[in-house]
Amino acid sequence: STQSTGTMSELNKQWIRVKQDNGDDIVHEFVTGPIPVPKEGEILVKALYVSVEPHSKMSALNNEFINKVEPARVVAEVLESKDPSGFVKKGQLVNVETGWQLYGTCSAREATIIKDKTLSVTTTLGILGIPGILAFFGLLKLGKVSKTCIS
Repeated sequence: STQSTGTMSELNKQWIRVKQDNGDDIVHEFVTGPIPVPKEGEILVKALYVSVEPHSKMSALNNEFINKVEPARVVAEVLESKDPSGFVKKGQLVNVETGWQLYGTCSAREATIIKDKTLSVTTTLGILGIPGILAFFGLLKLGKVSKTCIS
């Protein structure tokens, strides 16, 4: 369900994929609408940082994202939690997949809580996120890095 939450007068801002031609030309539209309301077991988050990942181009080959928010991981603040376990709480910072939008909902079980504040929270989107994982395994597989190379 999507409706304004009463405590927020702001609108949700979303980057929607509206058209795609043969996986090459992708047309997006910036839209505003109501802030989503979390269901039982979900959290409502406000994005602070959005990841622009190189592998996102691969999603362009998939027509399932037409008329949907462009997929992406975000670092976000939990604004409301309906997590029955109580693990994800209001005010926590999390890494979640809600796409290119200001406000989003997702399953509380899919949220990674950012506890370590010694590093910038954006490292969970970069070097400790999908781009970092792709780089690491790319070096291992394509670069053929071994223990003898780094010892």
